[in-house]
Amino acid sequence: MFKRYKTTTKKPPLGPLPRHRLFEACSRREIEMVARSCTSGAREAGAVFVREGQMSREFVLIVSGAVAAIRQGFPEVVLGCNDWFGDIELLSDGISSATVIALTDVKCIVMSRPEFVFVFDAVPSFRKRLVRSIASIARDSVALSKVPRYEYALVARGSRDDEWTMRPSQV
Repeated sequence: MFKRYKTTTKKPPLGPLPRHRLFEACSRREIEMVARSCTSGAREAGAVFVREGQMSREFVLIVSGAVAAIRQGFPEVVLGCNDWFGDIELLSDGISSATVIALTDVKCIVMSRPEFVFVFDAVPSFRKRLVRSIASIARDSVALSKVPRYEYALVARGSRDDEWTMRPSQV
């Protein structure tokens, strides 16, 4: 299911990495370094990437498809193409703060903890983009903590399987 890029003197296949917004400031040499550390893979709709409270072992870049992050039984966010998850857990204690489930078939790029730490240390533009993203999440989290919490439901928006949204549940 997952394909490991072998470390050789040949240049690794870059695939979707140069187009991913997380790597837009990276040089070609840095993207090649990242590509050597990645595994490409796919998960079917309904597959669980990680469960809340369990050790997180992967950093996942979503190439296509959609996943839902569910915290304490409530859907928090739907992530899709060009989004990622697992970074905060790998940089902290490794315990997942949410269950992540594939809503549709998902194609992704995965880095294990050692690969992620290597790329984080070796590629400054990746590190800078990731830290800015985490700071933005923290800022938004503080702002949202002041807003009353409502129950939300994942709802299909259209006829395609990859069209999902979150809206308040009927109570």
